[in-house]
Amino acid sequence: MSISINYGTRTEFGSDSNLASLANAAACAIGQVDNHSAGNCGYLVDFTIVGASSGVSATGTVVFYLIQAPNVSGSPGTYTDGISVTGASVAGAIKNARLVYVANLNANSLTINDCFLLPVPDPGAFWSLVILNSSGAALAASGHSVYYEPFTYND
Repeated sequence: MSISINYGTRTEFGSDSNLASLANAAACAIGQVDNHSAGNCGYLVDFTIVGASSGVSATGTVVFYLIQAPNVSGSPGTYTDGISVTGASVAGAIKNARLVYVANLNANSLTINDCFLLPVPDPGAFWSLVILNSSGAALAASGHSVYYEPFTYND
C-alpha cells in the first residue's frame, strides 16, 4: 500500500495587498479560502514579505494567525474573533485566532521568502490568515505576496 499526495492549484490570496506599508504592531487579513466543497486536508502556504529599509528591530517578527468560519448553507459564518477576511486593521481583534507561524524579520531591507504547512489537519469550511507585523517598522510599500496550495492524500 502506498500513499500519494495530490496537490491542487497554487493560488494567491485576494487581499495580500493589505500588507503594503503595514505599520508596526498592525495586523491585516489577506482573503478567504473556500474549502467547504473541496474538502482538502491540508495547505502549503508560501510567502514573500519585504521589510522596511530602516528602523527594523533586531528581534522583529511577522506572525501568522489562522481564522476559521463554519459553513452556513454554503457561505461562511462568523470568522474567529469576528475578524473580516479583508480587514486591513485587525490587530486589536486578535484574541482566539490560532498562531500558526512566526518568521523573523529582524534586519533592514530584509526580504523573507518562506513556506509552511498549515498545522491543522482540516482547516475547516472557510479560513483565512491574519498577519501581524512586529518588525519594529512599517513593511515595504510593495513586493509582498502570499499563496496557498491545497493537497489531499490518496492510498
